[in-house]
Amino acid sequence: MNAVVLLRAVPDQEALTDPRPLVADGPSLTALGLARSSQRILAAVELRGLSLGPAEWEPALREALALDLDGLVRVDAGPEADVVETARALAAAIPDGTSLVFAGSSATDHGSGLLPAALAQVLGWSYVGSVTAVELHDGLPAVRVRGDAGVRRLLRLTLPAVLEAASGPAPSLYPRLAKKLAARKAVIPVMQHSADEPRLRIDGYGPARPVTRTLFRPSATARPAERMRQLMSGGMARRTGQTIAAESGVAQQLADLLEAQGFIGEGK
Repeated sequence: MNAVVLLRAVPDQEALTDPRPLVADGPSLTALGLARSSQRILAAVELRGLSLGPAEWEPALREALALDLDGLVRVDAGPEADVVETARALAAAIPDGTSLVFAGSSATDHGSGLLPAALAQVLGWSYVGSVTAVELHDGLPAVRVRGDAGVRRLLRLTLPAVLEAASGPAPSLYPRLAKKLAARKAVIPVMQHSADEPRLRIDGYGPARPVTRTLFRPSATARPAERMRQLMSGGMARRTGQTIAAESGVAQQLADLLEAQGFIGEGK
């Protein structure tokens, strides 16, 4: 059984230098710790690292490579890859024969927490979140999951699967000196990924345009001229969705004109 752990590099928030050096993200180390503990339970697990990021991440990735990983691949998908495109790029880079993918929770810099589930969807694999441990139950793989109110549940694991490690403090992982020296000289393969279809881009967002409750329902007690003012100030001017704003004075002038010409009035 082979496994992959997703890795990410972020600026070291404890560093006093500017710019801050890049280090492995805490949730990535949590996923790596979960994967390493699973190796002791699941027989013959080959654990490889997989990361999508720029070449500047490689020093931090080498530190992770020294933590008993059997290999590591970096994917370059460009600076504007969204969650879906990132999942597609990672799915294409997962080696054949992989049965488990370990991922961390939301990244500490700008993560949405959606990538593990999106990757499972792209792969067509099962997905389990908030995993605290991988075990064997009656000889079959199972996972311990952190539920609401601290409840722990034991679930049967259906392979292949993407496991998202439960959030929490990053474990203390210390590489052996020989592994650390070897990782500094290791060549990290790079895979290029280009989007096959245009990505959705959001240029901006904001609150929905409010809809007045008096639209086409003016007060029954108002004078006819006032009812016309309410309709003109809240109704649609054109099908494009623009309105005649009351504060612009256009609605008031139109109502006054109609009343002056005798089209509306008390008796109309």
